[in-house]
Amino acid sequence: MAGKVSKSKNSHQSKNKGMNVHPVIEAGVAVVKILVLVSAALVFVISLMAHAEWYAIAIRTSLTMILVGLLGWYANWMLGKWVLKYEMKKFEEQDRQ
Repeated sequence: MAGKVSKSKNSHQSKNKGMNVHPVIEAGVAVVKILVLVSAALVFVISLMAHAEWYAIAIRTSLTMILVGLLGWYANWMLGKWVLKYEMKKFEEQDRQ
């Protein structure tokens, strides 16, 4: 029974072994998450300070999260394309050598 448990751990580790994400992409995703949260919190607090209605606060905060999230998604998509081009160029240079 113990052999089966250690075997499943090894198979789980081998599945995740090839899933490396470039550090630049991880940083980009983290920055976008922080920007979305901070901007939504700022809009929420400013709306509360302005004594806005609850539905207006909800709409403003939701729209802020959606718009900043979409802009961040686009930026991460462009960043991913750039990283992919960079990695492909690096592999092509290794093939030439």
